[in-house]
Amino acid sequence: MSASTRLQPNHSNRMQGLVGYDQVAPIVPLLDPAIRPSTDWFELRSQLARVPAESAALSTLPPAQSALLRAWLDDDCPKFPGGRYARFFWELDAWTEYWDIYHPETHGRYYFGEGDSPGYLNAFLPNPKRPRNPVFDAWKVLALCSADGVDPKLLAKFESEALRPAVIDAVLAVDELVLGLVRKHFAAPSGGVDALAYLDAMERFGKNTLPECPERFERLSSIDPRKSSSLHHTIEGHIMWFGWAVHLECAQLSAPPDPDSHELRCLLMAGTALGASFDFAYRGRCRTRREYSSADGSAWANIWSRACECALDFPAASNEGRTLFRIREYGDG
Repeated sequence: MSASTRLQPNHSNRMQGLVGYDQVAPIVPLLDPAIRPSTDWFELRSQLARVPAESAALSTLPPAQSALLRAWLDDDCPKFPGGRYARFFWELDAWTEYWDIYHPETHGRYYFGEGDSPGYLNAFLPNPKRPRNPVFDAWKVLALCSADGVDPKLLAKFESEALRPAVIDAVLAVDELVLGLVRKHFAAPSGGVDALAYLDAMERFGKNTLPECPERFERLSSIDPRKSSSLHHTIEGHIMWFGWAVHLECAQLSAPPDPDSHELRCLLMAGTALGASFDFAYRGRCRTRREYSSADGSAWANIWSRACECALDFPAASNEGRTLFRIREYGDG
């Protein structure tokens, strides 16, 4: 897949979430030949994103088809409808951050727990009551000291923390939940997971352009600290990107050998780096790679190109996550 072209960022328009590529693919052959569209989703997104919605080339279509294509263009040409992406993040959050609303029977098992019952995330991530965690701390030191390559002693320290029995149990329970939800929401017609659709969803999650979630917002009381962020599907605290990366590294270390799960974790790690990169570059919340904020308009292509490479190589994807954390701390010097 080529990532040689640039899409203009859409900072203001939130997706309506109704139209995906499968719905517009039959229309593509009817477009004005001057556009010379590709039938590949990624290339088509690059080409049509530069076509004004009121272009004469689009006005040659029948009204219903023109309206469908315009709706897709307005949503920045997603592979799956944005509403489908939002449902994945809604369900993931329903089991974790919003468990008390949607899954009270879990008592926060997939989050930080309830009362004296700790949740799985406590085993490998810090929380408001315990701001330090040995697994996350070991990963941070490894990331910050890996500019010239991975230090074997620091890697061994992280691995020893990650492979403690209590950590393994928690990590694998969360891994089972997350992999299952990804397989459910990003199933490809030919089987397996649609990798490009997952990366596409992570881009929009990072840029905070997914459709809003008014139902969840209405369920929360006005004094609930989650109220302000409950309307949107995105990362609230940017350190959470790296918590996601830590979990994936731990899962890859401790999970039983399984080629399908290994391949899926590669994709998820690449998606975490891609999402963080779009968050930091497009929303300006943290420092990131210089080429992701380039003035020549190549940032979008640079982020996607690296993600597609990382999606096939777990060590490369892990290194990218550590690199982004180091740049967040020290800058891309």
